[in-house]
Amino acid sequence: FMAVLFFQGFNHVLRASLVGHFGISTLMLVLVQYLHCFAYVVGMLLAVAITVGAVCEKDVPDLDKEEWTIADAMLYNFEAAVKAEDVRAVRRGETTAKKSIMFDKWGLEVAVVKKPLEYEKRNRRSQAWSTLLSHMAGFAAIAAGGGLQRTELFRRNPLMTLIPVAITIAMLLVVFQLSRFIRAQMKAQAARANRKGRRAGIVHARVSEAEDDILSLAVSFLTTQTIRFAITGELPNAEGLEPLNFHFKWSQVFTLMGAGLGLLVFAAMLTRIRLALSNNGGAEALVSEGEEETESSCERITDVVMNSCAMASAWCLFFGARWAWILQPLCPVHVLSIDGRIILAMCLSAICMVAVFLLDQIDDALRETSGPNAASAKGIDCIVSAISLLVGFAWEHSFDGAVTAVADLNEHHPETTKFILGIVVFVVLLRPWRRYILNRSMQLEELKASRDRASRHQHESMSRSRSRGESAADAAPLLDRTSERPSFPGCC
Repeated sequence: FMAVLFFQGFNHVLRASLVGHFGISTLMLVLVQYLHCFAYVVGMLLAVAITVGAVCEKDVPDLDKEEWTIADAMLYNFEAAVKAEDVRAVRRGETTAKKSIMFDKWGLEVAVVKKPLEYEKRNRRSQAWSTLLSHMAGFAAIAAGGGLQRTELFRRNPLMTLIPVAITIAMLLVVFQLSRFIRAQMKAQAARANRKGRRAGIVHARVSEAEDDILSLAVSFLTTQTIRFAITGELPNAEGLEPLNFHFKWSQVFTLMGAGLGLLVFAAMLTRIRLALSNNGGAEALVSEGEEETESSCERITDVVMNSCAMASAWCLFFGARWAWILQPLCPVHVLSIDGRIILAMCLSAICMVAVFLLDQIDDALRETSGPNAASAKGIDCIVSAISLLVGFAWEHSFDGAVTAVADLNEHHPETTKFILGIVVFVVLLRPWRRYILNRSMQLEELKASRDRASRHQHESMSRSRSRGESAADAAPLLDRTSERPSFPGCC
């Protein structure tokens, strides 16, 4: 929401200035939109590099240095460094311990963990900037490609509108190649200075993920525009809206939703291809200098196609639900009104919550019957990601409509008002989102990966025990050793 709001506010001001004051042509405006996208990509690379200290940092810190920190994410002083002598494991002389407890000034037990604090702080901050700026770049690419789709040359038929999609992909790949060259120079500089290149590794990992997101976001929306054009014969505008007097049919609604479900199934099927291409069997990649070589071009292409299909599925289902509302309103309000947007978002959220619950039950059942399966787990994760995107798109449209309504109260300068509102929201929400929401999300991802590894180890141990003729009771002491380790909310 922050990324979309900030981008749209600035983009409206830019369009109003260029078209209103300079009267530039449509093709020139499209070119400016592409430059706008490239500026966000370059800004993302610089922001991540500066945040992690890969550039403009004279004193090289030791990112491998581990410190004892507060491990409970629900506490106000989460990740605050604590004195080693206050940690129970240190007092007992357990030099290899990574998790323990301490007593705060009120005499309460507090979970602590020993980890490379500086490394994780930089990693989280770089994740925040790469996520925000990549979404801005993605929507800028959508604006550029969408503008090109609506020109007289390409809006003749749905097949012609696919050409701007290919042009957008080509333009982005050129910029990504330049970014790749700059990241390679950072790694080479670290090697010449006899450094491990941890900071350059973080930059490469974050920027590579962000580039995949930019491509996926742009390709998914532009492809959805083409699908809707093919179904209705009317190319939507820049915001994905048909004319207000356009008459939909139920057959069009079912066709669009069917296309969304088909894309979702195809994305889930691609997960098996992705796992087959993976050299490490789906294990978590390490952020290091060698990460660029461990992920092949085929793997990245598969990731982009898979994510694009999942996002396009979410777009199709969202617009299909909007068309269904227009044909059969749930209440006497228009779907594009503020009330209609909020009610639609709430309905989609409820449906998606039930769907995620059912998928979670299916995942648990599969794990109990056949053990951890990377293919099925990744397929379910892909479906859940698409469902979460559907909810996100619905609420983003609600917030965007509310901000637009507030901005329109200023009849003389609505674009400037929306831009200022975007800046205010961005400044107010950036730190809480990065400090708590994003950090919690990264913790849950780490928790899930740890549990998956433990589950795979358990089933491998059981398989080895069966092959040696041991009973399940004989293998139980081996399998239950992990239960002796303390687990803390928010860290493990």
